[in-house]
Amino acid sequence: MPDQEKNQQPLAIIGNEEVVAGFRALGFRVYPAAGLQETRKALQEALRQRPGVCLIEADTYALVKQDLAVYEAAAMPVFVPFSKDAGVSALKGMLKEIRLRATGKFTEA
Repeated sequence: MPDQEKNQQPLAIIGNEEVVAGFRALGFRVYPAAGLQETRKALQEALRQRPGVCLIEADTYALVKQDLAVYEAAAMPVFVPFSKDAGVSALKGMLKEIRLRATGKFTEA
């Protein structure tokens, strides 16, 4: 079990280079991608790290939304689209989705 946890990254960020660069500067593992093929490749790379949460820039998310449907019933990873302009509302949406996946129901915190 400890070997599995060593390979797991809690958070993955996928999106356009200019959007994910700020996350990289903060020390997060990022997967830059532009276009459908690069996004699919970045997604595969990120999923090999077994993240609990995968933040995907909104435009990038739109490219692979159908690909992500196979993960909807799984508890993890949680895929959360974000926009660099969304601010606090994106964080609230992300927390709601994580609670829903973890408990099966949404509860206000």
